[in-house]
Amino acid sequence: MSVQSNWKVCLEIGINHLGSYSLLESMIKNTSMDELGVSVTSQIREEDFYIANKQFQLSLDEHQRFIMLCQELSIPCGLALGPISDLQILKHGGLEPDFIKILSTSSANTDFLDRIYNTYDCPKYLSVGLSDLAYVKESIIPLMDNKDKLIHTSLSHDSADQNLGDIKLLSNLGVPVCYGLHALDHDLIYTSIGAGADSIFLYIGNKTLNLPDLEHAIDLDDIADVVAKINICFTSMKKSENTPKSVKIDFIG
Repeated sequence: MSVQSNWKVCLEIGINHLGSYSLLESMIKNTSMDELGVSVTSQIREEDFYIANKQFQLSLDEHQRFIMLCQELSIPCGLALGPISDLQILKHGGLEPDFIKILSTSSANTDFLDRIYNTYDCPKYLSVGLSDLAYVKESIIPLMDNKDKLIHTSLSHDSADQNLGDIKLLSNLGVPVCYGLHALDHDLIYTSIGAGADSIFLYIGNKTLNLPDLEHAIDLDDIADVVAKINICFTSMKKSENTPKSVKIDFIG
């Protein structure tokens, strides 16, 4: 398994590889992802999705190559899963990621949740973009253990729909809550950290291409700068506790 576990940013390739493993590989290597202290996910959608969108499908062997590449580079890697009907195909294919991201459509499917928890023991990050607070409390929280986290997200590009106050509401259920970016205004990443987000999930891609996540993805050329700003935000959120506050500016009036 990969060596890092304290990452604060997950770079989501999703299906922005456009069904090309070579593009996926270049997204990881050409951004020097192994130097950024981040994790990365690739997505496997439910079977029906690929019937209509076969051009986005990677083979199980290519997903395994993705995991092996990340292991070679010591990048924590995850699989972002739709509500797949046969999870045993993944297990039999040798797919053992460091963690699993459960997409919003999957978190809203109680049958899938039962099956994923019976199939994989690795940490799980559950996106709740389609789930209200009552459903999260009654159907998701009882399944979670201390290595799992929620992901607050809004399946809307509009800033007004992000409901970042829900990060605090979800945190009150006693679990860490991350933020998943779908907004066009990428500065809301930093707002979410101030709202209490534990870590950040964001889609990435070459925005000169016709990407499925084009509008809200971070362009590959901008990743390093965005990750650096996110890390600064998390550093600034630390508490002084009982230690003296820093005084590094001369008082001038």
